[in-house]
Order: sequence, then C-alpha cells, then structure tokens
Amino acid sequence: MTWLWLLVSMVYGMVYGQAQGKVLTPSGYIECATEVPHGSHVLHDDINGGFIVTDRQTGALIRTIAPCGASRTHRVLTATTAADVDPASSGFRGGWQVYAKMNVTDLKQFTGQWTVPNAPEKYTGQTVFLFTGLQNEDWVPPDDGPKGKFDIIQPVLQYGPSSAGGGKYWMISSWYVPLGGFWDESVFSTPKIVHEGDVIFGNMTRTVSNTPTSWTIDTYVVGNASSHTSITVNKPRLSTQPFAYVTFESYADYDELNCSMWPTKVATFSNLAMEGDLEEGMNWSLVQKDTICGASAASQSADEIVISF
Repeated sequence: MTWLWLLVSMVYGMVYGQAQGKVLTPSGYIECATEVPHGSHVLHDDINGGFIVTDRQTGALIRTIAPCGASRTHRVLTATTAADVDPASSGFRGGWQVYAKMNVTDLKQFTGQWTVPNAPEKYTGQTVFLFTGLQNEDWVPPDDGPKGKFDIIQPVLQYGPSSAGGGKYWMISSWYVPLGGFWDESVFSTPKIVHEGDVIFGNMTRTVSNTPTSWTIDTYVVGNASSHTSITVNKPRLSTQPFAYVTFESYADYDELNCSMWPTKVATFSNLAMEGDLEEGMNWSLVQKDTICGASAASQSADEIVISF
C-alpha cells in the first residue's frame, strides 16, 4: 500500500504540478512552500518528503505537512503576478541580481541588520528579496544546479508577491529551502508587515553546540518585540553551512522592465558578524550577477555591505 500510495502521489504531483506551475521562494522556483507558526521547530523528511512541525518550547505537535507531491494545499495563491508565472514562460526571468559571499568553515552563527528601503515607484507585480543567508553549497538561482542536495536558511525582507503571499508592501519572514530531495519543498515562518526605515535584524544560530544539524532563523524589527518571526530547523545536511551571503534577488517580466520597479535608496547591511573559523577575518567577494539597471554591492568594511539598485 505504501508504494502504491507513493506512485499515485508522484503521478498526481507531476500532473497537477505542471498544471499549476511552481511557486516562488527566496531560492527560486520550487514545487511548494508552506507557512508554519512563529516559534516552530521543523523536521524535514529528506527521504519521503514532508515536514513535522512542533512547538519549539514544549515539543507539542503543531501539524504534519504532507509531501509536496501528495498535496498542493501548500501553495499560497495570489493574483496573476510575477510570482504566479512559470519561469519557462515567455518574457519571465529573475534570480539573484547582486550579492556578497564568503566561505567560512565551522560556522556557528551569522547575524546582521539592514534598513528597509523605499518602495519601488512602479509596481507591476514584481518581487524583491533582500536577505542574509547560509548555504551548504555555493549555488545561486537561476544557475543550473545545484549539484547535490542543497539547502539555504535565510531571514528575508520581501516586497511584492511570493509563495508566502505579499503585495505592494514590505514584509519579513524566516525561510528554510531544501532542494534536491524527493521533493523541492520549503517552509517559512508567519510573515510580518514592515515599513520603510525599519531596521531589520537577521539571526542564524546553531541551536546548541552539540546538535550541529539544528539552526534557529529569526527575523524581526529592531525595537519591536512583537515583530519576531522565527523557525528552528533540524536536518542532517545542516551540519555544515559554510557559505554566507548578503543578497538582492528580484523577479519580474524583463520584457517590460523599468528600473523604477526597484527601490531607489540603498539597502545597507551593517553590524555583520560571524562566529566560526575566521582565522583570516571576514573577507567578502562581491558579485554583480545581472547588469540590468546597474545594481551593485559594495563593501567599505568587513561588517558592512551596501546594495545599490
């Protein structure tokens, strides 16, 4: 019965997935994404797919999330915007635009803060992501790959729509996106609306030193105790997250691209700090992935990255 159910789920998932397209996350387009409550502990089944979600403090079961191919109720439907367009369709492109990266062995913590920039002057359903992140592999969308089983943890500032919802406003959420498993499926914490000028703090920390596969991702507005939105994730591949990033990612219909579809004020990531093997200190490599509109990343010091649009 188990194998029969699995076969039916695969067929159903493939057919229905093709009909519905994929959903947008801060790590590109995948099969599905699901919201979990702030403070959740999430365990991902890398073999069969799906998640077990418990309360981080009490351990009480909150819910189980069926494998992506078995149920499409994960998807958050929005209006027909960039987030609902299959990336293979005409005119649609997107991915990481510019970013800073660093390779740090035995990384235990990565924290930093950044200011919410102004809203884009023109809104056509485009999506902007600004985040710090940790990955087990140096891969960025829309490059081919990743080569193996991949994951990213990330505190995210978002404008526009994604699988987490959103629209003509800024919001924050904490994300875990594993790829290369049975299903490409992800979870995100309850989004919170934020405003221009707010200072966002992102924290990725190993939960306890003797559990290297467990990380807490927390995103909040500095000075606002009610704005926290966090998850703790536990999975074997999280035992090493040596690649750190500061990223501007965007999705839009590039055939209709107008540079006013992005913010005009810079996003300054400051007080960047790491705990790990930093014998040579923090040394960022700056990458301009897409030259459209001249977006760039600059670094005046090891603890600051300035992204210009």
